[in-house]
Amino acid sequence: MALTCVTTGKPKKYRTQEFSITFRTISKRLFWGFFEKQTRYSKYAIAEPEKALLDWIYLCLQTGVTPSLDEIEFKPVNKQKLIKYADKYPGTVRNVVTHSLAFEHFAA
Repeated sequence: MALTCVTTGKPKKYRTQEFSITFRTISKRLFWGFFEKQTRYSKYAIAEPEKALLDWIYLCLQTGVTPSLDEIEFKPVNKQKLIKYADKYPGTVRNVVTHSLAFEHFAA
């Protein structure tokens, strides 16, 4: 299993035989759109679905990978919130979102 997290700090990777966690760096201006969850021992942040999707698109484009949206489950994504959040990202990310909306990946 693999998990990718965003951070404003240095990128890091942790691996075991069964699990891999990668911390990828994003700009401080893009570090928002999450809520905190509390466990018995600590708390952690989870991105809203729209923010997670935009971060994934952003990180794909940063590494030269074209985001493949055909395998994404879009039901939890609020289209209006996605458009609003996308305005805070670079034009390349907004173009991917606009293209996806044109091909109706998202429900109204």
